[in-house]
Amino acid sequence: MKLLNLLILIIGLSSSAFAQKKQFKPKKGMKQITPIEMSIDVEIGQKLYYSGDVHSSVGKGMSVRSKNDSVIQLKDTHFAYKNRKKSKLPGGDSGTKTFIFEAISVGKSIIVIEENFRGDLVNKYNVEITVRGKNEGKLKIITDKKLKEEKDTIQLIPFKTKETIQLGQKLKYTGRVHGSVGSGVNVWEENNGVLKLIDSQFQYDHPQVKGMSGGDAGTKTFVFEPIKLGQSTITIQETYRGEIKNEFKIIVYVVDKK
Repeated sequence: MKLLNLLILIIGLSSSAFAQKKQFKPKKGMKQITPIEMSIDVEIGQKLYYSGDVHSSVGKGMSVRSKNDSVIQLKDTHFAYKNRKKSKLPGGDSGTKTFIFEAISVGKSIIVIEENFRGDLVNKYNVEITVRGKNEGKLKIITDKKLKEEKDTIQLIPFKTKETIQLGQKLKYTGRVHGSVGSGVNVWEENNGVLKLIDSQFQYDHPQVKGMSGGDAGTKTFVFEPIKLGQSTITIQETYRGEIKNEFKIIVYVVDKK
């Protein structure tokens, strides 16, 4: 029996080794899940992925799951050694594991990311995924030099920690982004039913060079609308190559019309 178990283990390890693939390369249209983004919008049929480091022999592991399989469903996993040549050496099993999901129906789900070390949970992230129908709520690309200013819209200022808005008005925040360089901005509200993100827009600095290397610099604008009287918090995160460089929290008070 021991010999049989040993043979099964050897065969399993051999099969697993042959099953390993090259580094994961996302296909066009796939959306990357990052812990610093508290919410992500996708369309039906769109795929998402999350990649993280694992190292079994050391005890470093990870699990990623969807709380609502009827909206977001795990379709596949992928593993690639960091150094395939050293994969059979002691401690050489470190690599990257990727979880691939698909948006299969309109609705919302939470992607739960758990990082563990030797059985203990060390980090946990919840990322809300909103699935929309085709061409609903997509990020608008504005090519004009200036965005049209709407009446009764208040511009959020990061260093101003409090803001008051009346029902019927709107809040707006505009931040700098440059995808190819690694600069980004994330903005979200507390999700307590007081405020709602109703629009997001991207505008190139120079539309005529947007297809050229480094020509994707521009501004991203987030527009919020008050839903009811109360208090909420808007968080603004400025990132660089996946790391948070600045974070601001603005308490927003929604009052009745004067």
